[in-house]
Amino acid sequence: MKIQNCLVSATVCMVLAVASATAQSGQQNDKKALIKVVYEFIHVDDSTQRDRPRQEDTFLYINSTSSMYRRSNEEEGEYYRYLQGGGSKETYNINSILAKTSSLYHSVPEQKTISTERIIEQMFQINEPLHAIMWDIREEQKQIGDYLAQLATGSFRGRDYSVWFVPDIPMPFGPWKLQGLPGLILEARDSREDVIFVFKSLERIDGQVVNIESPKGIKQVSGAEYARTYKAFMDNPTAFIRATSAPGTNVVVGSGRSTRAGSNTLREKVYNNPLELTNR
Repeated sequence: MKIQNCLVSATVCMVLAVASATAQSGQQNDKKALIKVVYEFIHVDDSTQRDRPRQEDTFLYINSTSSMYRRSNEEEGEYYRYLQGGGSKETYNINSILAKTSSLYHSVPEQKTISTERIIEQMFQINEPLHAIMWDIREEQKQIGDYLAQLATGSFRGRDYSVWFVPDIPMPFGPWKLQGLPGLILEARDSREDVIFVFKSLERIDGQVVNIESPKGIKQVSGAEYARTYKAFMDNPTAFIRATSAPGTNVVVGSGRSTRAGSNTLREKVYNNPLELTNR
């Protein structure tokens, strides 16, 4: 990793210096995360109700050679369950939740991507080669927080994306499966604005060590197999849980409906607009 002129924040400059020293020392498989990026993830998963997108914060942990992307509500949920069980902040080990939560692991040295997915209590894992997205880097630039970002466009799994990356943070990662540019991606959206990642914050990781790795011992499936399973769950959660639960298990699942202020009842959402529209 070469750092020409560090024009970003002092904190990021320090992190990049550590990452550069690590890379030059030959420690290419170091698991320790150096930076945590927070994005707001917005997904119109039901195209008939565009005013009701899925919205949540997501975390991206990165170092010079690898990244790990996770949902904030899963990560924070495991932390609070630990506290409720009698644990403390001082004894909590964030790495212990890896096999219980969804994550997306990218490794440049290994040229692979490992998706670990969770449906209720079932875990699935999909192994794929590192995705090669043919990015077209443009001249346009814009300021995102403290960072000067540059525009790039590319197609991935049936969607056309416009992303903004920061060349001064020369780590080739970004939210979800969007990666491969000569700089960290801070913002991304597809051409229909069905999928949007909005940058919220970037911080150096101090104190507790966060390891970037994929869990072992998870059921291996193909991407197509997982997509069918997830669709079955989204189409009818009650039937899915009954079919996959042990005999005698009492299954109670909400209808998926909610109400606005007042008495207007919302229609149940239909999962008809997945993140990946194609397998290529």
